[in-house]
Amino acid sequence: MQILAVVFLGICAGLAVFRAVDAYQWCEMRRFRLYALLSIPLIVGAGFATWQFFASPDPYRGVGAELDSDWVCSGSAALGDLVCIKKSAPASTHPENAD
Repeated sequence: MQILAVVFLGICAGLAVFRAVDAYQWCEMRRFRLYALLSIPLIVGAGFATWQFFASPDPYRGVGAELDSDWVCSGSAALGDLVCIKKSAPASTHPENAD
């Protein structure tokens, strides 16, 4: 999901910069200022999303976090070899058909 944010913000920032440069070349200062101001938060957002993605690129982050105490997990979620097994219910000490 993070990679989609990085790609989307990067494309939007690139388009805003392109449009700002185009407006500057045509001496349309009002349009240039609009796209230049729009590109600043997009570049900052794309940079922050990229930094967050490369700072923690673990796609399995949170796997196993939603499991309750009835599960036993082993392995590494970061390496993709996380194995979780549900604990079986304790056997009843009383037989069902006790007379």
